[in-house]
Amino acid sequence: MESNELKPIVEAMIFASEEPLSLNAILLVFQETGIEKKKIQEALESLTQDYQNDAAKGLLLRAVDGAYQFVTKPSVATWVQKLNLSKPKSLSQAALETLAMVAYRQPIIRSEIETIRGVDSGGVLKTLLERGLIKIMGRKEEAGQPLIYGTTLAFLELFHLKNLEELPSMKEIEQMVEEQQKSGEAVSDQPLTDVDESAWPTEEILEGAAPLDLIGNADEGDALNDLEENLKSLRQLEKEIFPKEQTAAATETAPEESPATTQPEGTSEPEL
Repeated sequence: MESNELKPIVEAMIFASEEPLSLNAILLVFQETGIEKKKIQEALESLTQDYQNDAAKGLLLRAVDGAYQFVTKPSVATWVQKLNLSKPKSLSQAALETLAMVAYRQPIIRSEIETIRGVDSGGVLKTLLERGLIKIMGRKEEAGQPLIYGTTLAFLELFHLKNLEELPSMKEIEQMVEEQQKSGEAVSDQPLTDVDESAWPTEEILEGAAPLDLIGNADEGDALNDLEENLKSLRQLEKEIFPKEQTAAATETAPEESPATTQPEGTSEPEL
């Protein structure tokens, strides 16, 4: 089979597959034809270059952990988002923390995760398993034989990674955090005269608006968590400023006023 005949077949197979198609899966299809693995690899590389270099195409052929799938180009993402497609549920902060630990320290067991996070992580691990982002890789040979967790192909797809080697290093993460902090400082250092005060909400709007209306695009769950933390801080500050013990002590040591003496009407004090 010639290359110009093999390419459209491989292209159609990847398009029709519901999941990323691996090279071994393609080889099984062509097992009886005698086509060599090298030719299929060349067809995949050629297809990848065709979609990458052709500006008239809105798709890319991407390899994810040795499996191939079509994805939309970033340049057309805004148009695709206008479709009424179901959006994936966002991950909570706890889920992201746990997922990062599994990704960077896999294989890992639950007790190791909980030692780092300091809280129970059973519910978070269950959620990540249901979402297909982590998987059970086996059991560790120790007391209790705890389950061992690792990331899945869906994890690589979600974060647009070809393999786990593309995960940013700790040094790269620190640099990104520093850049974000610097950009935040630059914004906060801008003079107030550059701010368009006409865009600020009026007092009438502030009085009638719910607290979440002033948060913008912030996630509702994160906003409620922030509000709860602020309330806890205020309660702690109140305890420090007005300790109950001091108030109670001051009440106990306060001098009692002696009751005023009264005399019945029509009597007078005895003369000395």
